[in-house]
Amino acid sequence: MPAMSNRVVEQPPDVMPDPTGRQPVRMSERTRAAVWFVMILVALVLLWEGYKLVGKSVEGTVPLPVRPDDTSMPHAWEIFGVFFTRRTPSEPIMLEVLLREALFTFREALFGFVFGSSLGFGLAIVFSQSKLMERGFMPYVVASQTAPMIAIAPIIVIWGGRIGWPIWVSVSIIAAYLVFFPVTINTLRGLRSPDPTAIELMRSYGATRRETLWKVQVSSALPYIFSALKISATVAVVGPSSANSPPRSTRASAGHSCRSPTPSSPAPRSSTPRCSSRRWSRWSSWA
Repeated sequence: MPAMSNRVVEQPPDVMPDPTGRQPVRMSERTRAAVWFVMILVALVLLWEGYKLVGKSVEGTVPLPVRPDDTSMPHAWEIFGVFFTRRTPSEPIMLEVLLREALFTFREALFGFVFGSSLGFGLAIVFSQSKLMERGFMPYVVASQTAPMIAIAPIIVIWGGRIGWPIWVSVSIIAAYLVFFPVTINTLRGLRSPDPTAIELMRSYGATRRETLWKVQVSSALPYIFSALKISATVAVVGPSSANSPPRSTRASAGHSCRSPTPSSPAPRSSTPRCSSRRWSRWSSWA
């Protein structure tokens, strides 16, 4: 009987090497994302300008959803140029104003995200350890999300303004209101996800409920918690946006409106209310 060979048969490679010896060029993930961003941006600009060009030629004969004039649809380069213009010579450029407002909104959303996530995590731990607390308060947690945010935001803003809270506190509460619910539900589901045999093993070792919670349940709930935080980070930005939605009369009653010149009072140098500077000064004084 012939002796069996110990040689391993080599499989042919999936990709044949280049006979010239050159390595294939591969773009990194960041480069690919940047290329796609530029391509999408160019496509949107071409679509915008194409609609404007075609719309002017068929205007009056074909009904259009948006008028292709320079007021409703300015050119893309005109929109870009506005970011570097000033409303008055003493004011900064519009890009700086927008960045300041974006930073203020980001800080409001960050405070609401941290507070709402902490509240949701604490409620989930309490509910996982006490069936009585879950049966008593879980219906209220679910019912809190049935009210529309457009109705709750003015109430919180007015109430906070009357008791003297800074505007960022009211806005952070609105953001926390939206954040705590997904964190509570997902964390509670994750805390109940461990295998029952793992819980019984911890009990057989004489572990306390606290040790079982932190060493088994919380570690098993981490994927659920991070999924909830990913959702909540997006929802937290809706809070500051909803807080700015009340009408002028509502903001005036809350004590956070910008005063416009009246016929009886002398008009300032610029009749445009400077809400952004006052809003930024309130944040700077608090920080």
